[in-house]
Amino acid sequence: MTTALEHPVGHAPLRGTDSARGLRYMDLVFKDTPYAVMLADREGVVEFCSRRMARLLGTPFPEDVLGRHYEEVHRRFGGGELAEGALRIFQTIREKRLPLHEELEIDYPGEGAPRHFIVHAVPLFDGDGAFAGATAHVLASDELVSNMTSRVQAEKLRNDEARVTAILDAAPLVATIRDGDGAMVDCNLEALRLFGLEEKSQFVDHFLEFLPEFQPDGEVTVAKMQRLFRVAAATGKVRYEWDVRTASGEPLPLETTMVRIPHEGAHFYVSYSRDLREEREQRKATQEVNERLLLMLDSLKVGCAIFTPEGGILDCNKRAVELFGYEDKREYLRDFFSLSPEFQPDGERSCDKATEVLRIAFEFGENRFIWEHLSRDRQPLPVETVLRRVRWANQWRIVGYMRDLRELRQAQRRSEELELDSRRAQAAAEAKSNFLASMSHEIRTPMNAILGLADLMRTDNLDEQQRRYFQDIRETSHTLLQILNDILDFSKIEAGRLELLPADYDIRKLYDSICSIMRVAVRNKPVRFASDISGDMPGILFGDEVRVRQILVNLLNNAVKYTPEGEVEFLLERAGGAGGDTLLVTVRDTGVGIRQEDLPKVFEKFERFDSRKNSGVTGTGLGLAITRALVRMMGGEIAVASEYGVGTTFTVRLPLVEGDAARMDSCEELYRVMAAPSTKVLLVDDSPINLTVALGYLRKHGVRADTAVSAAEAIDKIRGRDYDLVFMDHMMPEMDGVEAAKLIRKMDGGRHQGLPIIALSANAVAGMREAFLEAGMNDFISKPIIPRELNDVLATWLPSDKISG
Repeated sequence: MTTALEHPVGHAPLRGTDSARGLRYMDLVFKDTPYAVMLADREGVVEFCSRRMARLLGTPFPEDVLGRHYEEVHRRFGGGELAEGALRIFQTIREKRLPLHEELEIDYPGEGAPRHFIVHAVPLFDGDGAFAGATAHVLASDELVSNMTSRVQAEKLRNDEARVTAILDAAPLVATIRDGDGAMVDCNLEALRLFGLEEKSQFVDHFLEFLPEFQPDGEVTVAKMQRLFRVAAATGKVRYEWDVRTASGEPLPLETTMVRIPHEGAHFYVSYSRDLREEREQRKATQEVNERLLLMLDSLKVGCAIFTPEGGILDCNKRAVELFGYEDKREYLRDFFSLSPEFQPDGERSCDKATEVLRIAFEFGENRFIWEHLSRDRQPLPVETVLRRVRWANQWRIVGYMRDLRELRQAQRRSEELELDSRRAQAAAEAKSNFLASMSHEIRTPMNAILGLADLMRTDNLDEQQRRYFQDIRETSHTLLQILNDILDFSKIEAGRLELLPADYDIRKLYDSICSIMRVAVRNKPVRFASDISGDMPGILFGDEVRVRQILVNLLNNAVKYTPEGEVEFLLERAGGAGGDTLLVTVRDTGVGIRQEDLPKVFEKFERFDSRKNSGVTGTGLGLAITRALVRMMGGEIAVASEYGVGTTFTVRLPLVEGDAARMDSCEELYRVMAAPSTKVLLVDDSPINLTVALGYLRKHGVRADTAVSAAEAIDKIRGRDYDLVFMDHMMPEMDGVEAAKLIRKMDGGRHQGLPIIALSANAVAGMREAFLEAGMNDFISKPIIPRELNDVLATWLPSDKISG
């Protein structure tokens, strides 16, 4: 006869998570068992101890034993003789790798006196067959007798019910019998077949080994088993689904019915279980098919519903429910026939028209139309509907697909509005372009004369007051020109036609030049200008010097304008950054400052703040917007910090690229162009003053130019003389410069195809350079004439034999 001592839990291989899980399982099942159970690892360290074992050792707490060495535990609680005996048993099973069964007289401190015990120790092995530890069961002899008596009674019961057992063995279901305490007593042959066993003792005595730690619902298996047993004891019957494992470890789902049966004043429990594997596979397959169908329907971007040929609605997908503003499908199906207005837009009653569209769909197989529905909140819901006849479950059905037309109609309205806005914007852009072109020409033409004549005028014969007047005229003209340039620059930025022209430049020379300008700007104000450039700044940088200058001047002019008194500080530093070295610009002032609520708008176009306080400050409100655009074009960053009434700080970070001084020196030579005496240049402009200014600039380069006041006169002169270069005004009466250039290229059999023609125009709006080049001109100079640009043109387009130095 087999006793519980001969089949200790835990002789399965221990490894990693399985070991930890096994310990949790032992803790659930054996912690409060009446037997003394202990488990130690391969080194003899105690990993599990039942309460009964702890009490034998003289402590009520198993935790006092855990983590200690097997020998240390017995020595600590029982002395040397007990420790030596325990160590001998442990070493014996580790060396022989076989179970050990001994009857000993043991003096456990928890018993008070020596007592006869039976010790059953079993070695444990890991998945590789290596020794992994040992488990020991200790039982007093009188407890064994009591246990064996219980077994004898159970055996007698089985003998008395041999006939019942025969019937159970013939049953196609798994049948098991438990006693009143829930202990497994017997099973039938179907249980052995299903679990892959040969002997009933393998099932009865090892039943707990076939249970996983958790059931699929997450409940601990042992706890659930105890709960269901209590239900059966209280009600007489319980049915449940239950997952176990076969002897090979394969999952085995069962549907079990446990019945309480009275017998000779006691109760036994018979369980009938059937294999659910095939049924679960069928359920899973059916569920997967249904889920796929539902997923396909619910993934449709259109609502879908199924109708009978008579118009009854059977089902729908998720999108249909959402389309009408519902969350619950049942509510939608219930309310469907109330989700149409009484009449459709064509005047027909909805109920009559619904019958007709269903009839057409059923007769012809398909029907497509637009239906005006109502949403759940009674709002109009136009739907494009397609009805199709299908065969389903040997019956005809109508499947309806519904597409929401609200977004489409809104999109159509938006498209119409956008088209209208586009036409308006195009008209506004054309008006703006015409205005800018006109303003550029009408203002820059006289500005060209004023600035040009001022540059050419002698000042050494003026007295001090006249020189101040003259200087004020120049500065005021430059201010007006800067305002105009800001407007034109912003126009180019908005059109995406502003280009950067990088080259090598001297950063310290640029710094000195700007500082000189700023010192002049503050000379009549109680403002101190302070500046500094870091010592590690490279001498030559590569970039667009003109636009870098524009950024710096814009920020400094802004600081000076809004600082009635105090200080303006200008710093240029070389700083590190994530993407490499940067040119760090700091412009700090102690001026009026900016309110916190206005800071986000500081870089917006045409924005000016605190107009009363700053009423005397001139400007367009474009400077900072242009500055930010230029910084971003260069791949940099700009930031502002300010405290109202205290001052403002602007910081700019630009990529710092070192330049080549030799390359810059070679470029500098281009700005010292002098024409040979034989150079022939034609200057065309309908304004006598502009001719005077341009001739004055050209004379500085040794050029004695011919002039023409109209395009017709220019064409006659070009026919009669071979010119090296032609400067052609744009806006002229009768025939403008663009038309004249096209005509010159075609006349005389194309003889003048190679003649350099330079557009000379006060129209500097975005796109004009491209228009001039497309018309056949070679280059463009804007009015007022900038001496450096004139040098560039002469150096580029004069024949090399016409340049003397």
